[in-house]
Amino acid sequence: MALATIVAVTAGDILNDYGPPALRVVAILIATKVAVGLVMRFADRVPEQYQRQAKYLVPKVIWALGLIILMGAVGIDINSLIALFGVVGLAAALVFTPVGQAAIAGFLAGIDDVVQVDDVINVLDQPGKVIRKGTLSLGVELLDGSVVYVPNTKAVDDELINYSRSGASRIEVEIKLDGDPNLGDAIALMRETLDGLDWQLEDRPAEIYFAEIGGDAFHYRCCVWIANRLDGEQYESDMLQALVDRLRGEGFSVGETGSFFWEEFPDTHRSRPISIPAPKSA
Repeated sequence: MALATIVAVTAGDILNDYGPPALRVVAILIATKVAVGLVMRFADRVPEQYQRQAKYLVPKVIWALGLIILMGAVGIDINSLIALFGVVGLAAALVFTPVGQAAIAGFLAGIDDVVQVDDVINVLDQPGKVIRKGTLSLGVELLDGSVVYVPNTKAVDDELINYSRSGASRIEVEIKLDGDPNLGDAIALMRETLDGLDWQLEDRPAEIYFAEIGGDAFHYRCCVWIANRLDGEQYESDMLQALVDRLRGEGFSVGETGSFFWEEFPDTHRSRPISIPAPKSA
Protein backbone atom coordinates (compact mmCIF):
# COMPACT_ATOMS: atom_id res chain seq x y z
CA MET A 1 0.00 0.00 0.00
CA ALA A 2 2.77 2.38 0.92
CA LEU A 3 4.63 1.48 -2.28
CA ALA A 4 1.54 2.22 -4.41
CA THR A 5 1.15 5.58 -2.70
CA ILE A 6 4.78 6.45 -3.36
CA VAL A 7 4.45 5.51 -7.07
CA ALA A 8 1.25 7.53 -7.45
CA VAL A 9 2.79 10.59 -5.82
CA THR A 10 5.94 10.29 -7.95
CA ALA A 11 3.93 9.95 -11.19
CA GLY A 12 1.83 12.93 -10.22
CA ASP A 13 4.89 15.05 -9.57
CA ILE A 14 6.41 14.09 -12.95
CA LEU A 15 3.19 14.93 -14.78
CA ASN A 16 2.91 18.27 -13.04
CA ASP A 17 6.55 19.16 -13.64
CA TYR A 18 7.04 17.85 -17.18
CA GLY A 19 3.60 17.31 -18.61
CA PRO A 20 2.76 20.86 -19.71
CA PRO A 21 6.21 21.58 -21.28
CA ALA A 22 6.08 18.26 -23.15
CA LEU A 23 2.64 19.10 -24.47
CA ARG A 24 3.87 22.51 -25.58
CA VAL A 25 6.81 20.92 -27.40
CA VAL A 26 4.52 18.51 -29.23
CA ALA A 27 2.09 21.29 -30.10
CA ILE A 28 4.87 23.53 -31.45
CA LEU A 29 6.35 20.71 -33.57
CA ILE A 30 2.93 19.87 -35.02
CA ALA A 31 2.19 23.55 -35.72
CA THR A 32 5.56 24.00 -37.42
CA LYS A 33 5.05 20.96 -39.64
CA VAL A 34 1.57 22.16 -40.60
CA ALA A 35 2.94 25.63 -41.38
CA VAL A 36 5.60 24.16 -43.68
CA GLY A 37 2.97 22.12 -45.50
CA LEU A 38 0.72 25.15 -45.98
CA VAL A 39 3.53 27.34 -47.24
CA MET A 40 4.78 24.70 -49.71
CA ARG A 41 1.31 24.56 -51.26
CA PHE A 42 1.78 28.16 -52.36
CA ALA A 43 5.39 27.71 -53.56
CA ASP A 44 4.26 27.08 -57.14
CA ARG A 45 2.65 30.52 -57.20
CA VAL A 46 5.98 32.22 -56.62
CA PRO A 47 7.54 33.69 -59.81
CA GLU A 48 9.38 30.99 -61.69
CA GLN A 49 12.83 32.53 -61.23
CA TYR A 50 12.40 32.32 -57.43
CA GLN A 51 10.68 28.95 -57.09
CA ARG A 52 13.80 26.89 -56.58
CA GLN A 53 15.11 29.20 -53.86
CA ALA A 54 11.68 29.35 -52.18
CA LYS A 55 11.23 25.58 -52.05
CA TYR A 56 14.69 25.15 -50.59
CA LEU A 57 14.88 28.05 -48.15
CA VAL A 58 11.36 28.69 -46.81
CA PRO A 59 10.89 25.31 -45.05
CA LYS A 60 14.25 25.72 -43.34
CA VAL A 61 13.35 29.24 -42.17
CA ILE A 62 10.02 28.02 -40.75
CA TRP A 63 11.68 25.12 -38.94
CA ALA A 64 14.32 27.47 -37.52
CA LEU A 65 11.59 29.82 -36.29
CA GLY A 66 9.70 26.89 -34.78
CA LEU A 67 12.85 25.72 -33.00
CA ILE A 68 13.37 29.16 -31.47
CA ILE A 69 9.76 29.26 -30.26
CA LEU A 70 10.16 25.75 -28.84
CA MET A 71 13.30 26.73 -26.94
CA GLY A 72 11.53 29.75 -25.49
CA ALA A 73 8.61 27.58 -24.45
CA VAL A 74 10.84 25.33 -22.36
CA GLY A 75 12.53 28.24 -20.60
CA ILE A 76 15.68 28.82 -22.65
CA ASP A 77 16.81 32.44 -23.19
CA ILE A 78 16.32 33.10 -26.90
CA ASN A 79 17.13 36.83 -27.14
CA SER A 80 20.47 36.20 -28.86
CA LEU A 81 18.87 33.65 -31.14
CA ILE A 82 16.21 36.15 -32.18
CA ALA A 83 18.94 38.64 -33.16
CA LEU A 84 20.69 35.94 -35.15
CA PHE A 85 17.45 34.96 -36.81
CA GLY A 86 16.92 38.58 -37.84
CA VAL A 87 20.26 38.59 -39.64
CA VAL A 88 19.44 35.30 -41.32
CA GLY A 89 16.04 36.67 -42.32
CA LEU A 90 17.67 39.71 -43.93
CA ALA A 91 20.01 37.46 -45.90
CA ALA A 92 17.06 35.31 -46.97
CA ALA A 93 15.22 38.42 -48.15
CA LEU A 94 18.18 39.34 -50.32
CA VAL A 95 18.04 35.93 -51.99
CA PHE A 96 14.61 36.79 -53.37
CA THR A 97 15.69 40.06 -55.00
CA PRO A 98 17.51 40.29 -58.35
CA VAL A 99 20.35 42.26 -56.75
CA GLY A 100 20.79 39.74 -53.96
CA GLN A 101 20.65 36.82 -56.34
CA ALA A 102 23.24 38.39 -58.65
CA ALA A 103 25.59 39.13 -55.74
CA ILE A 104 25.35 35.60 -54.36
CA ALA A 105 25.71 34.10 -57.85
CA GLY A 106 28.87 36.15 -58.41
CA PHE A 107 30.30 34.84 -55.14
CA LEU A 108 29.44 31.24 -56.07
CA ALA A 109 30.83 31.62 -59.59
CA GLY A 110 34.09 32.87 -58.12
CA ILE A 111 34.32 29.91 -55.77
CA ASP A 112 33.59 27.44 -58.56
CA ASP A 113 35.95 29.21 -60.99
CA VAL A 114 33.31 29.17 -63.72
CA VAL A 115 34.66 32.15 -65.64
CA GLN A 116 37.64 34.50 -65.38
CA VAL A 117 38.67 37.75 -67.02
CA ASP A 118 40.02 37.13 -70.58
CA ASP A 119 37.97 33.94 -70.97
CA VAL A 120 35.99 33.67 -74.22
CA ILE A 121 32.36 32.73 -73.60
CA ASN A 122 29.18 32.51 -75.67
CA VAL A 123 26.84 35.47 -75.33
CA LEU A 124 23.81 36.12 -77.57
CA ASP A 125 24.90 33.14 -79.72
CA GLN A 126 28.29 34.65 -80.48
CA PRO A 127 31.71 34.56 -78.83
CA GLY A 128 32.86 37.38 -76.60
CA LYS A 129 35.77 38.11 -74.28
CA VAL A 130 35.21 38.68 -70.56
CA ILE A 131 36.76 42.08 -69.76
CA ARG A 132 35.18 42.67 -66.36
CA LYS A 133 33.94 40.65 -63.39
CA GLY A 134 31.71 42.65 -61.10
CA THR A 135 29.70 41.90 -58.00
CA LEU A 136 26.47 41.78 -59.99
CA SER A 137 27.46 41.10 -63.60
CA LEU A 138 30.08 40.14 -66.18
CA GLY A 139 31.22 42.57 -68.88
CA VAL A 140 31.70 40.76 -72.19
CA GLU A 141 33.17 42.44 -75.28
CA LEU A 142 31.78 41.11 -78.58
CA LEU A 143 33.51 41.02 -81.96
CA ASP A 144 31.88 44.28 -83.08
CA GLY A 145 33.35 46.13 -80.09
CA SER A 146 30.13 46.36 -78.12
CA VAL A 147 30.05 45.29 -74.47
CA VAL A 148 27.26 43.12 -73.07
CA TYR A 149 26.65 43.02 -69.32
CA VAL A 150 25.55 39.54 -68.27
CA PRO A 151 23.98 39.00 -64.81
CA ASN A 152 26.02 36.68 -62.61
CA THR A 153 22.97 34.45 -62.22
CA LYS A 154 23.48 33.38 -65.84
CA ALA A 155 26.89 31.98 -64.94
CA VAL A 156 25.42 29.87 -62.13
CA ASP A 157 21.85 28.95 -63.08
CA ASP A 158 22.20 28.51 -66.85
CA GLU A 159 24.55 26.54 -69.09
CA LEU A 160 27.62 28.65 -69.83
CA ILE A 161 29.78 27.90 -72.87
CA ASN A 162 33.41 28.73 -72.08
CA TYR A 163 35.74 28.37 -75.07
CA SER A 164 38.94 29.05 -73.15
CA ARG A 165 39.10 26.14 -70.72
CA SER A 166 39.77 23.33 -73.23
CA GLY A 167 42.49 25.26 -75.07
CA ALA A 168 40.86 24.71 -78.47
CA SER A 169 37.66 25.50 -80.36
CA ARG A 170 36.19 23.74 -83.36
CA ILE A 171 34.89 25.72 -86.32
CA GLU A 172 33.07 24.35 -89.34
CA VAL A 173 31.79 25.26 -92.78
CA GLU A 174 29.38 23.51 -95.11
CA ILE A 175 30.33 22.41 -98.60
CA LYS A 176 27.66 21.46 -101.15
CA LEU A 177 28.72 19.33 -104.11
CA ASP A 178 26.14 19.39 -106.89
CA GLY A 179 25.90 17.67 -110.24
CA ASP A 180 27.21 14.10 -110.29
CA PRO A 181 30.59 14.36 -108.51
CA ASN A 182 33.01 11.58 -107.62
CA LEU A 183 32.51 11.84 -103.87
CA GLY A 184 35.63 9.88 -102.98
CA ASP A 185 37.87 12.23 -104.96
CA ALA A 186 36.07 15.28 -103.56
CA ILE A 187 36.56 14.09 -99.96
CA ALA A 188 40.24 13.43 -100.60
CA LEU A 189 40.67 16.96 -101.98
CA MET A 190 38.83 18.51 -99.04
CA ARG A 191 40.90 16.58 -96.51
CA GLU A 192 44.14 17.57 -98.23
CA THR A 193 43.04 21.21 -98.27
CA LEU A 194 42.12 21.19 -94.59
CA ASP A 195 45.38 19.53 -93.61
CA GLY A 196 47.24 22.26 -95.47
CA LEU A 197 45.79 25.12 -93.42
CA ASP A 198 48.76 26.40 -91.46
CA TRP A 199 46.70 28.09 -88.72
CA GLN A 200 44.82 25.02 -87.51
CA LEU A 201 45.96 23.06 -84.46
CA GLU A 202 48.20 20.21 -85.54
CA ASP A 203 47.41 17.96 -82.58
CA ARG A 204 43.70 17.83 -83.47
CA PRO A 205 43.01 16.43 -86.95
CA ALA A 206 40.50 17.96 -89.32
CA GLU A 207 37.10 16.28 -89.61
CA ILE A 208 34.76 15.79 -92.57
CA TYR A 209 31.18 14.60 -92.14
CA PHE A 210 28.62 13.62 -94.78
CA ALA A 211 25.74 15.67 -93.41
CA GLU A 212 22.84 15.51 -95.85
CA ILE A 213 21.64 14.60 -99.34
CA GLY A 214 19.95 17.76 -100.45
CA GLY A 215 17.59 18.36 -103.33
CA ASP A 216 20.40 19.55 -105.64
CA ALA A 217 23.63 18.72 -103.83
CA PHE A 218 25.52 16.49 -101.39
CA HIS A 219 26.16 18.36 -98.12
CA TYR A 220 29.44 17.97 -96.19
CA ARG A 221 30.52 19.56 -92.90
CA CYS A 222 34.24 20.37 -92.74
CA CYS A 223 35.69 21.05 -89.29
CA VAL A 224 39.08 22.18 -87.96
CA TRP A 225 40.35 23.24 -84.55
CA ILE A 226 41.76 26.66 -83.66
CA ALA A 227 43.30 28.13 -80.53
CA ASN A 228 41.20 31.29 -80.12
CA ARG A 229 37.44 31.25 -80.74
CA LEU A 230 37.47 35.00 -81.37
CA ASP A 231 39.35 34.29 -84.64
CA GLY A 232 36.67 31.84 -85.72
CA GLU A 233 34.77 34.12 -88.09
CA GLN A 234 37.87 35.01 -90.11
CA TYR A 235 39.16 31.43 -90.15
CA GLU A 236 35.79 30.09 -91.29
CA SER A 237 35.93 32.50 -94.21
CA ASP A 238 39.50 31.46 -95.05
CA MET A 239 38.63 27.77 -94.82
CA LEU A 240 35.56 28.09 -97.02
CA GLN A 241 37.52 30.07 -99.62
CA ALA A 242 40.33 27.51 -99.70
CA LEU A 243 37.92 24.59 -100.11
CA VAL A 244 35.89 26.26 -102.85
CA ASP A 245 39.00 27.31 -104.80
CA ARG A 246 40.52 23.83 -104.59
CA LEU A 247 37.34 21.98 -105.57
CA ARG A 248 36.48 24.30 -108.44
CA GLY A 249 40.07 24.16 -109.63
CA GLU A 250 39.68 20.37 -109.95
CA GLY A 251 36.44 20.64 -111.88
CA PHE A 252 33.89 20.12 -109.08
CA SER A 253 30.72 22.19 -109.00
CA VAL A 254 30.27 23.71 -105.56
CA GLY A 255 26.92 24.88 -104.24
CA GLU A 256 23.42 24.23 -105.51
CA THR A 257 24.09 25.99 -108.79
CA GLY A 258 23.46 23.35 -111.45
CA SER A 259 19.74 24.03 -111.66
CA PHE A 260 20.34 27.72 -112.30
CA PHE A 261 22.09 27.28 -115.65
CA TRP A 262 19.53 27.90 -118.39
CA GLU A 263 21.14 25.63 -120.95
CA GLU A 264 20.78 22.62 -118.65
CA PHE A 265 17.00 22.96 -118.36
CA PRO A 266 14.89 20.69 -120.58
CA ASP A 267 12.65 22.42 -123.08
CA THR A 268 9.55 21.44 -121.11
CA HIS A 269 10.77 23.50 -118.12
CA ARG A 270 11.59 26.65 -120.02
CA SER A 271 9.07 29.44 -119.91
CA ARG A 272 7.40 30.16 -123.18
CA PRO A 273 6.39 33.59 -124.48
CA ILE A 274 2.83 34.54 -123.68
CA SER A 275 0.71 35.70 -126.58
CA ILE A 276 -1.54 38.60 -125.68
CA PRO A 277 -4.29 39.30 -128.23
CA ALA A 278 -4.63 42.80 -129.52
CA PRO A 279 -7.64 44.75 -128.26
CA LYS A 280 -10.65 44.75 -130.56
CA SER A 281 -11.39 47.96 -132.30
CA ALA A 282 -14.67 49.58 -131.54
